[in-house]
Amino acid sequence: MNRFGLLSCVLVLIASCGGGSSTGQRPEPCEACPPAPDACGPKETTVEEPGPEAADCTEACTRTNEFGTCQGTMPCGGGPCNAPEPAKEVCDGVDNDCDGETDEGQLCEDGDPCTDDRCAGASGCVHPIAQGHCRIGGVCYLAGDINPHEGCQFCLPDKSQEAWSPRPGGCDDGNPCTAVDMCKDGACVGGENTCECNSDADCSAHDDNDLCNGKLYCDVSRVPHLCLIDTNTVVHCDPANDTRCLANLCDPTTGKCSMTPVFEGKPCDDGEKCTTNDQCKEGQCVGDAYSCDDGLDCTADSCDGEGGCTHVTAQDYCVVSGQEHATCVPKGEQDPDNQCAVCDPNVRQDGWSGRSGTCDDSDPCTKEDQCVDGACVGTPYTCDDGLDCTTEECDGAGGCKVVTIAEGYCVVGGACVAASTVNPDNPCLVCDPAKSQEEWSPNSAECDDGNACTTSDMCVDGQCVGGPAIVCDDENPCTDDSCDPAN
Repeated sequence: MNRFGLLSCVLVLIASCGGGSSTGQRPEPCEACPPAPDACGPKETTVEEPGPEAADCTEACTRTNEFGTCQGTMPCGGGPCNAPEPAKEVCDGVDNDCDGETDEGQLCEDGDPCTDDRCAGASGCVHPIAQGHCRIGGVCYLAGDINPHEGCQFCLPDKSQEAWSPRPGGCDDGNPCTAVDMCKDGACVGGENTCECNSDADCSAHDDNDLCNGKLYCDVSRVPHLCLIDTNTVVHCDPANDTRCLANLCDPTTGKCSMTPVFEGKPCDDGEKCTTNDQCKEGQCVGDAYSCDDGLDCTADSCDGEGGCTHVTAQDYCVVSGQEHATCVPKGEQDPDNQCAVCDPNVRQDGWSGRSGTCDDSDPCTKEDQCVDGACVGTPYTCDDGLDCTTEECDGAGGCKVVTIAEGYCVVGGACVAASTVNPDNPCLVCDPAKSQEEWSPNSAECDDGNACTTSDMCVDGQCVGGPAIVCDDENPCTDDSCDPAN
């Protein structure tokens, strides 16, 4: 134990309580005196927590990669950015690449011509059978297609898209002895049988030599005895390997099953993205190749795999659109209709690019014309003569001219002169805007011609003209009287 430390603490407490002095008197009891700072231990430290406004302070931030740029925020002064990492767009109801669109593009294409591929947002891709189609046994059929193995069944999407539906109408039950055969419940039912018999030999005469539809025998179990088909002799071919344009059918001449062309000339899908007008031809689905030739020598044309074409422009060329057709333009060539546009493949190859440099905007009232953003822009002349009473404009010849002089003013000698102002050098001239605003005008005021021997001087045509001479007759016939200008 540090006794000296305890002693110093007590001394500090006594010295700081009750206003004690050094007189030797006992100090007053100390009831509520707090400890002196640092006297009895470490100083208490107060920590100020940041206010809510500090916690809410954020700055914008982004994350960028080959898929796009995503926006986010981060704490002021630095810290982790909460922006998501851009990703390839997939069908999930999320804007993965942060381009403002959700689940855009062909995200659910399964390559199956029989499905309507759609994105269902968070539920992912769905592939329902397309409207007007049936998928039966793995083969895609169009509405109205008849089952190659059973003529009384057909594709009826409104009833079923996954199984054959019963077809109404006539048919052939394979028995040449029946007439007016009709489809019923998906099977061919023979009409009236006209071949009576007593033995199988009697039926042989009616055989159609078709080795697929069964042999005739004489049914003696009923009266009258009739020729019927032995169902055990009917050839049934397995449809497991059927395709849109081929079916495993029986050959009537051999009675053997073989892959046989079906639906000749009907639409199909050859699985090629660069063909159109696909049709069944001799058991194969064949399409016509897209013609992607744009007629331009400077482009490499090809199918884009999505039913369209791509046209890649050669490195040193631009393709510009005209009124009738597009044209190949070599690098550096100027637009004949715009002196500030050229072919610059480094900027763009699908049109003209703006250039910099001098040009002529054909406006005589501008100077220092320069190409700016693909347009020729000049600096207008400053036409201010410094006079408050005039309005000026470009004269079209590289200079300026006064357009108007304010009412009640004249401009004389390069200065504005108010109406009725007298010419300081000639009292017989004034500013009279009614007569002229560009020069002094004569007045008819009284004046002084400077000759003391004249009277009633008047302004005439801008000059002071002396009036009648003074009469100096002293009525003395012996004197010759005259006016003395000096007196």
